[in-house]
Amino acid sequence: MELVWQSHLHPDIIDAKFSVINDIDKRKIVEYGMPEKTELSYADVADHIKYKYLICIDGFTSAWLRPNWIMASNSLLVKQESRKVEWFYHLLKPYVHYYPVASNLSNLLEVFKDL
Repeated sequence: MELVWQSHLHPDIIDAKFSVINDIDKRKIVEYGMPEKTELSYADVADHIKYKYLICIDGFTSAWLRPNWIMASNSLLVKQESRKVEWFYHLLKPYVHYYPVASNLSNLLEVFKDL
């Protein structure tokens, strides 16, 4: 939700949409003043890798496939710091394999300004 909110506030910097959303969250999004974000969007990997930077954030579970294909692409992985881990995360080094962003995304704009 925070990433989509930041996309709403800064559409020139962040392009984020939901691929799945429940009715309760859909109502919240409308209440927050972002009715345009209730439309679901699906983009395959070929569409994503057109971007210079791709963010990986967790949902209900770790985003376990996304970091792999982002690192194999020509895009920079921007990865949310998280307590949800996958078996290979201990091998990833910040600023070497990915650019870290705070778990609550509070420094997201600063990260994109640094890049």
